[in-house]
Amino acid sequence: MRKRKGFTLVEILIVIMVIGVLAGIAIPAVRGIRDQARISQAQGDLATLRSSVEAFQTTTDGYPDPAKGGGGTAGYALDDAVKCKWQADLVAASPRILQKKLSDPFASTKGHSYFYVQDGGDQNWVMWSVGPDQESLGYTVTKSPDATVTATGDDIVVASVPVVE
Repeated sequence: MRKRKGFTLVEILIVIMVIGVLAGIAIPAVRGIRDQARISQAQGDLATLRSSVEAFQTTTDGYPDPAKGGGGTAGYALDDAVKCKWQADLVAASPRILQKKLSDPFASTKGHSYFYVQDGGDQNWVMWSVGPDQESLGYTVTKSPDATVTATGDDIVVASVPVVE
């Protein structure tokens, strides 16, 4: 009787099928872990920016002006050095809290920063990340009886007033 050397085609196909099933299970789990890590990073960045904005307000008796760099108080994404001027002001005002400009981990363009809007009349401000879907839906503001901000979609929002999930 002759000894076989090697594997049969059926054995190889079974191994390939098992590897495919395991990959099909693992890939979505890894993708979910990456999104969770990005959410945690965005929440941490926004908490740091919030502390910096409050330190800026204490130091200068006002909030950073999003109009610096031509954005206007309607708000904009801070995606270049000119429009990131308000973050540069935060770095200068509170270097122990914020050492560098922070970028949104969900932005489709590398280096794209968080959104920031400041209402000069109320001295209220809102910052947000575009979130995992990478579409900025932003927030809605309720002014009465107490001012609150509600995050829209999967955006991650911080504000000078309470945020309602």
